Formats: sequence, structure tokens, C-alpha cells
Amino acid sequence: MSDSSERGPSRGDPSGDTLSERTVRRAFLGLGALLLVVALLPELGNLPEVQIGRSQGVLLTISLLAMTAGMLGNKRVAAYRGTALVVLNTIVALAFVEVGATAVEMVLGSDEGPAAVEFEVARANPYFADKPWADAFWEEEKASMGPERYHPYVIWRAAPFRGTHIQIDRDGLRHTPGSACGEDSYRVVLFGSSALWGWGVPDDGTIGAFLQSKLLDRSRPVCVQNRAQNGFVSTQDVIELVRLLQSGDRIDLAVFFNGFNDASALFETGDPGAHYMVDEVSAKFEGGEQSSAVRSALAGTATGRLLRRVATRGAPPAAPRWSLDEEDVPERSRQALHAYLTNYEAVRGLAEREGFAFAFFWQPYADWGRSADQAAAVPGAGSFDGRESLIKATYEAVRDTAGVYPELHFLADSLVQADPTVWLDYVHLAPAGNERVADLILGVAVDALPAR
Repeated sequence: MSDSSERGPSRGDPSGDTLSERTVRRAFLGLGALLLVVALLPELGNLPEVQIGRSQGVLLTISLLAMTAGMLGNKRVAAYRGTALVVLNTIVALAFVEVGATAVEMVLGSDEGPAAVEFEVARANPYFADKPWADAFWEEEKASMGPERYHPYVIWRAAPFRGTHIQIDRDGLRHTPGSACGEDSYRVVLFGSSALWGWGVPDDGTIGAFLQSKLLDRSRPVCVQNRAQNGFVSTQDVIELVRLLQSGDRIDLAVFFNGFNDASALFETGDPGAHYMVDEVSAKFEGGEQSSAVRSALAGTATGRLLRRVATRGAPPAAPRWSLDEEDVPERSRQALHAYLTNYEAVRGLAEREGFAFAFFWQPYADWGRSADQAAAVPGAGSFDGRESLIKATYEAVRDTAGVYPELHFLADSLVQADPTVWLDYVHLAPAGNERVADLILGVAVDALPAR
């Protein structure tokens, strides 16, 4: 008579499971059910509008895996092997797809959109013609324009970057050569957007760098700190000032150099004083385009870029948040002016309370005061996709009002007769233009600065 171990499963256990196996299965099923309850319990009071967060999603996934393992029983090993084989084959297939997409991208060339055009326009400026480091600089410029980092209240700041020609510190602030802030230093703090930040020029070619170099002969050490950020409007600049004061940092002179973005962002958002990219930022909170790790990873691959190129080719532009009728331009420009002057008055009040000097400078842009033929000599001038009427009307409103506010200085007229080569594009300046602006700022702020 054969041994009972050779008889196969007992009649009481048609699945073939042993007692220990049944215990394991029940443990998996129990664990899965427990995790399912833990994941869904916080949402039971929110029916029917259940919203599953990321941590809840992870718990749900683990619970489903645990319950699946419990139901598979002693077939778990075979299922695991089959799944592993499918996953491995998928990885190999995706690798081949990525290699193919890279080859296609090399044939078609990069498709970086308007940003690529802006880089090429600025790269053609005569300033770079005899600079052996020009190509290396523009590679750094492109790399430093990568994804920004979140920063409280102002939404974004540049990510840290350390190159030969561009350096951004851990706080997202552009390096100003020669600036060393000691206890006895006279502190000049700059607030603004990309033109003041120094888009398209190396660290030693920014407005801040020229200010610093021209203030070395003062009776007291002068420290220039550049807090400008790409894409900022004046409201974000004022918030930056408030946050700086909250930190306890001392300011002797606050310089605001902005204007163009205040009008341009209004064209995009319809909200005076609002920042750029309202739709993108709001989508993070409203369940629109999720900023998932998977999406971010895909966007950085050749496959992702190729898919985006195919998906957007021939597609109509996204519907604007609002539309601007030509008859509404005067009123909208007055709204932009009011928002800007409100920021001016806020800074004036802070300056009186905290005891620092301040000056607002409305920045130049290439189309201002030039005929169509003159503007055509500036690369990229006039290419404002329909927003030029609002920009021009806002500039006119500020020009007509500046004389009423003693610390508001309209600089747009100052470069009308300048050689077109001082412009990198419609609003960003080459080093020669930045030096000219630095001289204008120093001429205005001379009484506030330490004597020679």
C-alpha cells in the first residue's frame, strides 16, 4: 500500500492547498482587505465625490496585490514568473522604441518651439561674434532655463545652477560678480524679471554686475544682490521684498526694474497684477494636467518629445483664458497701471517704515518709439502675437503718469536712438545695453548711494 503523501490532495481540500498554504492565503486576503479599508476609510464621508490621493493609491495597489496573491494560492510563483517575463520584455521593447525615437529626433532636429527661436535670435547678436566661449555659454543658458522650483507666495524661482558663465545659488538667485555682503556693506537689492536677471548674457554682463563694478570706489563697501526672476511681474517683486524684510535682512536701496511683463501677463490672464502661467499653476490644484513623476520622466525622453511633436503638429492653439477686444485696450491699460502704482505705493509705505530708499524703473522695449522700419532692425521686435496694442497703451499710460511719482522713472525713451545691436531681442539687452541701463539707475540713485 502506497504512502499517504503520494495519494495527492485530500478530499477535504480540492484546491490542493495544505493547511499552511491555506493560512498564507487567508493572511494575504486579510491584509489586502485591511489595507483596502484603511485606504478608503477617509473617503467614506465624501461620497459620491471620492478623490483618491497618491498615498491612498499606493495603499489600494498594495491591497489589490495582496488579495490577488491570496486568491492565486500556490500558483503565486508561476504567476510571478509570467509577470516578470512580461515586464522584462516590455522594458526591452521600450528601450528599442527610445533608440528609434532618438534616431528620428536626430534626423528631424530638435523641436523646442519658441524658446529655441529666441535662443537663435539672441545668439546671432554681434556681441557673441568674437567670443570663443559663446557656444558654451548658450548651452549653459539653455540648461539653466530648466524647470523652476516652487517658492512660497511668488510661485517659482530658478533652480540652483553652477556653470562657468552662469551661476545660480541654492536660493535661486543669480550670481553678481564682486558682490560680498558684509555687516558694514551698503545693500542694493534688485527686483525684476528676465531683463534684470540677465537672460542671454553671462554673469558679468547683467545690469547688477555693471552696478556692482561701478560702485567699487565708494567710501563704504557696496553689495548688489540680484533677486530678479525670469517671468516675474511687479506684484511678485513686491512679495519678494516683503519676504526679505520678514527674514530680517537689511536693505539700504531697493531697485525695481520691470513693466513689460505687467502688460504682457495681463494680456494672457485678463487679471491685472496676476503672474504668468495661471492655467498651468491652477491645474496643479484643480486636477487638470497632473505633475506626476511618470509624466515628468516621459517628457524628458526622446519618445516623449516625439509623441508631443506628433500630437501638437497641426493642432489649433489652446483657447485663451479670455479675449481682448481692441476697444477695451484703454481700460485694460489703466487697470495695469493701477495695479503697478498700487505696488509702488506698497513699497513706498514699507520704505518709510523700514528706513530704506527705493526707486522704480519702467523698462525699455525694442518697439517703443521706433518706426516700423527701425523696429525691424531689432531681432524679434514686433512679434507679440497680438498683445502689442495693450503693451503700447500701458507704456503710454505709465509715461504720462511717471512725473507724478517722484521715485518712478520711465526708461523706455532712453534707448530709442540706441544702436539696434544693444538688443538681444524685443526686451532683453546685450551687455552694452545693460551697462547703459546701469548708468541710468546710478544717475537716479546717486543721492541715496554712499559718496565716493
